Amino acid sequence: MEGALLILFLLLLIASPRRKNKGFKALIKQANTVSSSNSDEKVDEETIRKLHLEENNNSDSISEPSSQLQLPSNYQKQNHSVSSIELDDEKCYGRVVFAASNNMQVGKSEWVELLISIDLKADLRRELVRDYKHEEIKAYIIKIHKLIKARLDGNNFKIQISSEEIQLLEFNTIAEWRWLVIPQKAGQQELVLTLWKIFQVQASNPTIAKLKTFKKVIKVKVNPRYWIQSNWLKVMQILIAIASTGIVSYIYKNWSSIKKFFGF
Repeated sequence: MEGALLILFLLLLIASPRRKNKGFKALIKQANTVSSSNSDEKVDEETIRKLHLEENNNSDSISEPSSQLQLPSNYQKQNHSVSSIELDDEKCYGRVVFAASNNMQVGKSEWVELLISIDLKADLRRELVRDYKHEEIKAYIIKIHKLIKARLDGNNFKIQISSEEIQLLEFNTIAEWRWLVIPQKAGQQELVLTLWKIFQVQASNPTIAKLKTFKKVIKVKVNPRYWIQSNWLKVMQILIAIASTGIVSYIYKNWSSIKKFFGF
């Protein structure tokens, strides 16, 4: 009897570590699963923290008379207090998509779009009016504000905005800006998008602070039809010169000028 009890006791000692080891492995697996599921959240929090520090260091604010501000049509000043306009600078971030064609032609108009949503999970690329399926469209997360002003600039572009420059951001909605741009010069050109936040609206001089600047390099190609329409007088002079001297002789004598003229 005592021998049987001793054998049973030894069996329990041998079996119990195995059960403990099995449970420990399960806990390790569970911990790894939890850790991996939370890793994205940690990365997002770290990204937002860095963005917050960067934006604070690069902040640029100016005051502008309220009479010069064209507030959006869906904003009613009497229905909003300052506290309801201003969002929490520490926590309020939004999703942004800035879309412009990588390739354009001189004299041919193209749409440039900006979409902003308070919903960080919103797939804004599906909301784009123009078809950008052959181009890479990136979404960004930046600090936002209730009232956003967006401005598009480019040295060698004609730019006309077709939406309100200042817009009110609201939950469950997407704010959209659209510009019609016409390139004026061939080569590598740059579009610059600047976002501003507007606060202290009820004051006589509301404050406008820069939030973010985006730059987009556009490869602008020569548009033969537009080029001829814009330079028809020079074209006629060239044709007359060729007719009188011969094409080969003309090209040989004026090769450097031709390269400069066509942008070679």
